[in-house]
Amino acid sequence: MIKHLAAALVVVLAATSCGGGPVDPSKNKTESFSGTVQPGSVDIKPFTISNLGEISVTVNSFTPGNVVLGVAYGSPSGTNCSPIQSNAVSNTNVGRQALTGQILIKGDYCLAVFDPSGILLNIAPWSVAQNYAVTVSHP
Repeated sequence: MIKHLAAALVVVLAATSCGGGPVDPSKNKTESFSGTVQPGSVDIKPFTISNLGEISVTVNSFTPGNVVLGVAYGSPSGTNCSPIQSNAVSNTNVGRQALTGQILIKGDYCLAVFDPSGILLNIAPWSVAQNYAVTVSHP
C-alpha cells in the first residue's frame, strides 16, 4: 500500500512541476482585441492558451452602440469559431465580464464578436456596423 501511495505522490509531484498547470487568475495573461463587425456578420480573433485555469471576456466598448452585441470564445474550426460559451451584451453591460469559464485543455482558441440578430429571438437586426474593443483574460 505504501509503495502505491509513494508512486502516486511521485506522479502528482512530476505533473505539478512540469508547468502548464492551473494558474492563479491574478497571474492571467490579458489580450486586447478590437475590430468592426458588419450587420449579420462575425469577426473572429485567434489566441493561444498555454496553461489551465480561468478565462474571462469583457466587452470594453462598442460603438455606435444601442444594439445587442454577441460575444463568444471557442475552438477554431476552419475559418469559423465553434463556441464553447457565448453571451449577448447591451450598452448597460459594457465594462463588465460577459463570459467566465474554466480552461481544461491548452491550445488554440478564438474570440467571436457577432451580430446576434439571426440567432436570438426578439433581437432587431443591426442597421450599421459596430466597432468593438474586448479584453480576454486567460491562463
